[in-house]
Amino acid sequence: MRQRAGKSRHQRSWPTYFSACCRAAVVATCLPWSTAIASTGLPCRYEIAHVIEVPPCIVPNGVSGTGISPNGRYVCGGLSHCDDGFVFVFDTHSGVLTEIPLPAGVTQAYPVDITDTGLMVGEIVGPDSWNGFVYDLSLGAFTATLEPAVRGGRCHVAGINRDGVVCGTRSVINPLEFLRTAYIWSANDGFTDVGFIDGCSTFGNDISDSGVMVGSMCSQSPDHDSVRGLVFDNGTITILDVVPDGFSSTAYEVNASGIIITGGMLQEDPLVTHTFVLESGKSTLLTIPPRMDRCGAVNVTNGGLIGGNCLILAMPEPRHPFIWKGDQFLAVSPNLPPGMRMDRANDMSDDGTMVLQLARIQDGNGIGAIARPAWPEPGDVNCDETVNVNDILDVIRTWGPCPSGCATDLDENYVTNVGDLMIVLSNWG
Repeated sequence: MRQRAGKSRHQRSWPTYFSACCRAAVVATCLPWSTAIASTGLPCRYEIAHVIEVPPCIVPNGVSGTGISPNGRYVCGGLSHCDDGFVFVFDTHSGVLTEIPLPAGVTQAYPVDITDTGLMVGEIVGPDSWNGFVYDLSLGAFTATLEPAVRGGRCHVAGINRDGVVCGTRSVINPLEFLRTAYIWSANDGFTDVGFIDGCSTFGNDISDSGVMVGSMCSQSPDHDSVRGLVFDNGTITILDVVPDGFSSTAYEVNASGIIITGGMLQEDPLVTHTFVLESGKSTLLTIPPRMDRCGAVNVTNGGLIGGNCLILAMPEPRHPFIWKGDQFLAVSPNLPPGMRMDRANDMSDDGTMVLQLARIQDGNGIGAIARPAWPEPGDVNCDETVNVNDILDVIRTWGPCPSGCATDLDENYVTNVGDLMIVLSNWG
């Protein structure tokens, strides 16, 4: 996968503004959730495991969880209470929330992503600076500042992979010319800039654990026929074709297997971005669930799970979180604590754990939540917590090839057959 990319990308929004001043009082609540052994396909349901919130205030405040490590242990984000502002890391194993004061001279912070080892990346803003940062949780310190190549420019951060390689976009010439370049950065090698293509800016949106960065040229939004997705792999640039039946493309997410989440405008629907899954050279429209009009991804894991949000055009807020595997999908709709409503999903770990943005109904202030998937036991095709004749009937009913994956393909060989039937029988009860 990636680690996860930043908030400037498709179907993501920048976290709440956090200013530095005083100190925040934060409540991190751990809620019980049912554990299950993953078998295949999608989880049965989601349950809220942790809630992170701040007390109400007379001015807008709240918590925004923006990234989760691939192993699901660490969640990063920002919090504010009245005039308080902090970056935070929440350890889901211990339940400890670490508040990190902003560096001197910094007035705003945008945490973006975090690794399994606790390396957090994001952006910090001062009166006349806009830089990226790396924070090492084990050291309790900001360890690197990523700067634009020119004074007055900006350095945006999109994500970090397991090897600590960061990707993003930065200014390298006079910022008044509005030309920027995608980059990768590491502590050992510094910046590697992609540069301009045909006089156009390039943008870095995500980086996989195999070191492949994806992004776009000319714009981050595929709203013009000059915009194309790009892949940067070991110094080689590949320009992606337009999406099927479309006139543009951009690349948002990538995993270590080379699955890329792309988006583009269609000839017949040129006002809205459509999301596709590009795998082995084949581009497939991301399945849109019933009642939903548009969907976008926030991550694709190394195992091929896709997490994201869908919306109804007539009522674009709130977003509705979903998880996909092949052409299957599941609405992420856990029971929420009283007085809270769903806003969107911000990120997803490798096992499907989601960072959700909630809001307090009374005042609309942001609340962070971590939702865990409850996976079916082996052989429990219909998620009723019992392996019985109904699971056998489901296997028989879907007998045969399922090239896009199906719930009855228990051994994940893209066909429902006697092997899957034997899994049901061997787990009876």
